Amino acid sequence: METPAQHSRSPTTLPDEDSSSTAQPMDAASERSLLRLFWPVSLVFLIVTASGSEMPPGPGIPGFDKVVHLLLFGLLATHLCRYPARPAARLRLPQAIFAVAVTTAFGLSDELHQAMNPHRTFDLLDLLADFLGACIAVACYQHWHLYRSLLEFPLFGRRRRTL
Repeated sequence: METPAQHSRSPTTLPDEDSSSTAQPMDAASERSLLRLFWPVSLVFLIVTASGSEMPPGPGIPGFDKVVHLLLFGLLATHLCRYPARPAARLRLPQAIFAVAVTTAFGLSDELHQAMNPHRTFDLLDLLADFLGACIAVACYQHWHLYRSLLEFPLFGRRRRTL
């Protein structure tokens, strides 16, 4: 059992006002890093919300949902490629494998989520489309300069050069 002498500060004690533990403003790099998280988190939220509801209406074209899976999960993989590195940094193989693996794992969890919904079903072809979309998007991000430069184009502020 602790004595008051051994436990000089209780967990509910707040730091003094003159303490150096006050919140520091974020630097520009941290703000950009957090802003880069906005799009992948928003996309994940959109996918989870859509898979939890009834099947959204489509144009009636057979296989159209596979194209949607390919594009959405490809975009998610692209965002995962972009997040940890600087925009001008070259994509490394472990980073590319990580983006594809996380995207595919999320695709699997999405399909399992759909299997629990009475209006949706688990579809291995959707999971395959998720995986292929991730692979294609990561390859495009790595080797297609136009794709990468469009994604790195800042909406606000100065334009940075990409390699």
